[in-house]
Amino acid sequence: MRRVLWLGLLLPACASYTSATKQGLDAFQSRDFAAAEAVYQQGAEQDGKDQLVYLFDRGTVRYTAGQYEQSIQDFLLADKLSEIKNYTALGTELASIVTNDRITTYKGEEFEHVLTSVYLALNFAAMGRDEDAIVACRQVNRKLELLRDEGKRTYNLNAFAQYLAGILFERDRNWNFAYVDYKKTHQLEPNFSRIRADLIRGALKMDSSSDLHKWRKTLGVTEEEVREAKRELKETGGVVLLFQNGFAPEKTNSPHWHELPAYRPRYSRYRAAHLYLDGEKVARTEMLYDVEKVAMQNLDQKYATYIAKRVAGVVAREVIGHELDKQHQGLGTIVKLAMYAASQPDLRSWLTLPRNFQVARVQVPPGRYHATIRLEDNTGGESEERDLGDVEIKRVGDLEVVAYRSLND
Repeated sequence: MRRVLWLGLLLPACASYTSATKQGLDAFQSRDFAAAEAVYQQGAEQDGKDQLVYLFDRGTVRYTAGQYEQSIQDFLLADKLSEIKNYTALGTELASIVTNDRITTYKGEEFEHVLTSVYLALNFAAMGRDEDAIVACRQVNRKLELLRDEGKRTYNLNAFAQYLAGILFERDRNWNFAYVDYKKTHQLEPNFSRIRADLIRGALKMDSSSDLHKWRKTLGVTEEEVREAKRELKETGGVVLLFQNGFAPEKTNSPHWHELPAYRPRYSRYRAAHLYLDGEKVARTEMLYDVEKVAMQNLDQKYATYIAKRVAGVVAREVIGHELDKQHQGLGTIVKLAMYAASQPDLRSWLTLPRNFQVARVQVPPGRYHATIRLEDNTGGESEERDLGDVEIKRVGDLEVVAYRSLND
């Protein structure tokens, strides 16, 4: 009887989070957002060890479906839980050393905590709540600065959040702050080609001849580019496309040691998006934040801790098995084997995250335009046209933002 009880306590959960929510992810990829949300509903509403990851995924589904207010509520709660659940009961933590990390409360990865604020910013921006969106953008980099300053990780600041704050300030015609964010974006992602024009226009708006000289010297800005920027400021407004592409990697067992987690990249059918206005191709997206790369770097930096915990688990199992065998011959061996069989890494993760965040921008004269996109596949070919609706630049200096999420469809 005791043997049965021991084995029952050691067996892992019947279904992993990935398998339990597969139907939701499948529905999301098929753009059946109502069906996807239904799968995540119960887990997101109930206090439990998996609630945080359910909120991550339901919040993403709701954002993609255009349910911005509901998505904001999910991510605000997720942001709160990320702090509240940043601890684990001692008994559960000790048990996970010898058995299964999946029995602990999911606290989220650090980069997931950061992206919670990114999605809050995207939701607020979609609703026209630019001040709230800017606050969320600032929170992204405050979180990253905290991680860096505490010496936990070697994170860089988030260029996508920085640029998003810049365009929101520009949309509010606050060029002073917009220019600051554009300069920070350039520092973080100097290969982002679009930022060149933004820096020139920013220097002109600030009437900073010293900055223009700096861009001429460091970026090789030409007089023709300066003339074009002056024309844009006098005659055009902006259209910005925020593009979320594909799916972030998922956690799986490491091929080197099954008790350790590893990230496995997921297939992404597309690599960029082309923005069309009234049927004319006007811009191509560029990547500003690579979720896949950040996730893998985050895990690599934590591997020493994971290995130490797993080694401690091996030692603990041997000690437990030896002590039980002294009391009940054979029981210790059975329990030890069960503990080895049950020992699994925590493979829970935010599965609806995109692989990366990209941006495109174009300056156009005031007017109403019909916006569409075509997605560029990995061979350079373009998909059929996807409709984004109408955008209107009512007056010079206006800025309109459109968004699209590729789901490999």
